[in-house]
Amino acid sequence: MRPKKSEDQPRLWKADETKSTVAEECIRHFCKEYLQIAQRIPGDTPLSEYADSISFVCLLICSEYHKILSPAIRGSVAKCREVASLRGPAGLYDHFPWSFALELMDKKLTGDSETLKEFIRNVDHPDSGVRMYLCLIGWIIRDWLHWKRLHPPLLENVAGTLRGWGMSAALCYATFDTAEEFEEYVDNHQLAETSYEEQYRERIEMIRGEGIDFFINQFYAEENIIRAIAVDYAMGLLCT
Repeated sequence: MRPKKSEDQPRLWKADETKSTVAEECIRHFCKEYLQIAQRIPGDTPLSEYADSISFVCLLICSEYHKILSPAIRGSVAKCREVASLRGPAGLYDHFPWSFALELMDKKLTGDSETLKEFIRNVDHPDSGVRMYLCLIGWIIRDWLHWKRLHPPLLENVAGTLRGWGMSAALCYATFDTAEEFEEYVDNHQLAETSYEEQYRERIEMIRGEGIDFFINQFYAEENIIRAIAVDYAMGLLCT
């Protein structure tokens, strides 16, 4: 059995004659909302959960429809990335959804991506909130994360962190082509911090006992919230 990819999920909307227009109108709307929120909150104050959610909405739309989005919508996403990048110490990672969205539209989300390299450097951040935020972003773009250098920091999270280690394990699993490859990798992985070896092995056995779907379902729960925000707005467009 292979890990479930995002392409296995239902699309946000399916009508061929409307999906491009709806996708772009949604991005335009949520970018406007994001800018209104982000530009009035000081850079030393974290953005609201809703602001994070609508940045995830735009990333999700770009991940599903990047091939049919017109260049005209790029400016809205780029403006959000610019504002997010300038937010200050409380917003150091706010640019990731927008940076990845731009790279998807520009077909530059590859192993050479500077955004991806920065993402991998921070995915084992000491702050659990940052780790879980980045893992959720990683889940949305998981089809583009088949890079071996991502696996060690995720498994370091499994070994030595208190919160979110299950999300790290699930994201790591989702970037392998088969469950068997994941199993082999986690069994043979050598930790950088060997003092957590026992806890690492215990948690790997816990994953096997519970089943990886138990941990993956945390992502699906979050993704369903993000999809609901997009669909609610899209339905308004389709009904007018």
